[in-house]
Amino acid sequence: MNNEGLSLGPMTINGHHINVTVYTTEELTENERQERLREIHQKMISALPTYQIDVDLDGI
Repeated sequence: MNNEGLSLGPMTINGHHINVTVYTTEELTENERQERLREIHQKMISALPTYQIDVDLDGI
């Protein structure tokens, strides 16, 4: 990932569905966490528009 504090974790692809886990070292409030999830999800959808993408954001 191109963002400090974020690293790509496990990613599984099943047909047209991708589930990806992103790890963060930042302390985030629930609102910040939801905003970061939306940003990551939008970037992934832009890069892989034919897939249904689920993103999980976990702390390290």
